[in-house]
Amino acid sequence: MQLSHLISRLKLQATGLNTPNHDPNLKPAAVLVPIVENQQNILEVWLTQRPDTLRLHPSQISFPGGKLEVADNSLYACATRETYEEIGIKSQVWQAVSQLSKHQTLSGYEITPYVSYARYTADNKNMQLTLNPIEVTEVIKLPLNFLLTQAKLTAQQYQINQQPRLIWHFYYKDKLIWGATAAILAELKQRLI
Repeated sequence: MQLSHLISRLKLQATGLNTPNHDPNLKPAAVLVPIVENQQNILEVWLTQRPDTLRLHPSQISFPGGKLEVADNSLYACATRETYEEIGIKSQVWQAVSQLSKHQTLSGYEITPYVSYARYTADNKNMQLTLNPIEVTEVIKLPLNFLLTQAKLTAQQYQINQQPRLIWHFYYKDKLIWGATAAILAELKQRLI
């Protein structure tokens, strides 16, 4: 898939970048769904692996992002701020494309995902990864083509707190990607195929 096709497919189905409505019983949070065109013109979705020392979601694979802070003027600003804090890529590098559906987590957050893209060049200092070791141990560069053609995304229903919940998951190489991250990727895949 080419970058221009991805942008046109998602923009046609965009829901807006500053949707203020959220469930007041949940804490607002946002993630960036970063799609990067690498030097070989291959589109990659960048994911982060969290350290096993974290209290919440240790070792999980996720998107860069986090909870809304007082200084954030929007959820999108929250997503790009957190991306910079976690992997060192500044907000001005990202070109916003679309907002995906909100996801409620078992830990009490309502996550708003924002798809954004950037073109990677080795000489672009703004695209040099600088991982925050407290929050990220690795950046996983998931080829978008793998997601669209090979990933076996599966949803299983579980009873959690006497409520049925669909939990998505799939493997990329030896990495288990599950939960909200896999659900967001399943929606991205659905919108693109």
